[in-house]
Amino acid sequence: MLAGRHIRLTASILIGLIGLAAAGSIVFLTLVYPRQTIDYIEIHGLTDQAVLPAEAESYLESLRGLSYPDADERRITDYLERFGIIESCSVRKKYPGSLFITIVPKVPIAVFSADVETVVNSDGTTFEGYEKLVSRLRNTIPFIELDQQPTGSEAVGEGIRDALRYIPMLNELKNAAADIYNLISEVKYGTNNSKAITIHITYIGFPLDLILYNPISGGRLEEAVRAALLIGKSESSGSLLQYKVFDTYMIESGE
Repeated sequence: MLAGRHIRLTASILIGLIGLAAAGSIVFLTLVYPRQTIDYIEIHGLTDQAVLPAEAESYLESLRGLSYPDADERRITDYLERFGIIESCSVRKKYPGSLFITIVPKVPIAVFSADVETVVNSDGTTFEGYEKLVSRLRNTIPFIELDQQPTGSEAVGEGIRDALRYIPMLNELKNAAADIYNLISEVKYGTNNSKAITIHITYIGFPLDLILYNPISGGRLEEAVRAALLIGKSESSGSLLQYKVFDTYMIESGE
């Protein structure tokens, strides 16, 4: 008898506890959980060469205050991955109101300026640059102005693809001879028949142009620049000096 009463009492207590838990869950799911909002966002993976455009920053800021259940990780991921600087990203929510975003950026190797500024990634993909990113990239990777003839998106795309041949040479020059690379004030690429790239240098008051008709090694380019600077030191007119640089020799072209 006593054992039976004890079992019934225990069962009643367990049923009561289960009922309380169920009621608590219902209250939490219907009243508490939906009212939790995103109030903290942490982003990993951004660098000086991988910054988000203003549109993406505004979007992430708009997530603050969003209902926690409505912060869909897949939708946030899909939105961010449509930007050309992002290779992939992962989004994780943590209750009660945190959002953790990890970004794997692409690697920009050059910026081309025509009607718009176009960033080229190491995988060959391109996207139109945005102001903050281009500003940060200007002194870290080659920045090339396309002197396109004729204009148009196809001509720009073709010019970019062809001019990319010169990027390894410019990067090699930067790594091997930073003093020379830092003298470069402008790089232009002509999309006409010559397919030549022009490097403009200003050195102790006189301007110097080197016109390269074929990509050469950064070491060869350094030799050409230093030879031209040596010649230029003896010039007192201050006029523009031009040199045509080929694979194995350099010809002065007076102006």
